[in-house]
Amino acid sequence: MAQPSGATSAELHRVSCAAPTACTAVGTWTRRPDAVLSSTEPGGEPLAERWDGRAWTPQDVPVPTGSRGSHLDGLACPAPTACTAVGATLDPDPTGNAEHAYATTWDGNRWTTQQVDEPAGATSTLLTALSCPSTTGCTAIGFTVTGPNLAALTETSNGTGWHQLTPATTNGPTAALTDISCAAPASCLGVGSTATDRHTRTAAELLNTAARTADTPLDAPGTQTSYFTAVSCSRPADCTAVGTALPSTTIAMAQHWDGHHWTQQPLPMPAAP
Repeated sequence: MAQPSGATSAELHRVSCAAPTACTAVGTWTRRPDAVLSSTEPGGEPLAERWDGRAWTPQDVPVPTGSRGSHLDGLACPAPTACTAVGATLDPDPTGNAEHAYATTWDGNRWTTQQVDEPAGATSTLLTALSCPSTTGCTAIGFTVTGPNLAALTETSNGTGWHQLTPATTNGPTAALTDISCAAPASCLGVGSTATDRHTRTAAELLNTAARTADTPLDAPGTQTSYFTAVSCSRPADCTAVGTALPSTTIAMAQHWDGHHWTQQPLPMPAAP
């Protein structure tokens, strides 16, 4: 895989393939002499690589005006010439490390930066994942920081701009969504976790083009900590989310959503050799 000219280090975070000869991967890269890549350190640049069936080629991705650094963390390509990537940029203020949500789209010829609507009063926002069931409709998830609180953030796009969905009412003092799957343009499920000063618990939100509705997954008896890391929906009422639970030891966890209820799915542990 070819690296951007002058790169001292590079990372790829997501990949999406719309066809065997049309794959795109995104991440971040830097020219810093010390090769440091960090969301809170300046110098990172958005990275996109394109696979044409024979080789990977780095693409030019515009850097948001005034940004001291940027990275791409989520990607979806619903068609060979239609990709959307999301992440964050580092605030221009050199005295802080606040981030701002960032989105960019590929139309088959070039990447174009899109404006993301941020919550009023937020000191930092970040988009971590998205799902695009059509070339003109995407939903992205992440989190926003306002004062001491971390809250889940959801944004939708019609292909030209982004706007924030109405917040769900059950965000805890610390809440974040980490993955999303949209089985249809107006039917998405976002998963992650919510935390208090005592516990971290799985969290899920049903997302459509108008609002977010919180829903409570299950926890096994005695669970101290649990969180979702990924979700996939084959149909609007057929989703499976996976993650981790900690009753006394750390165990893998899977739950199924049928449109009305969550059901725990037993996950056998690998047998000892």
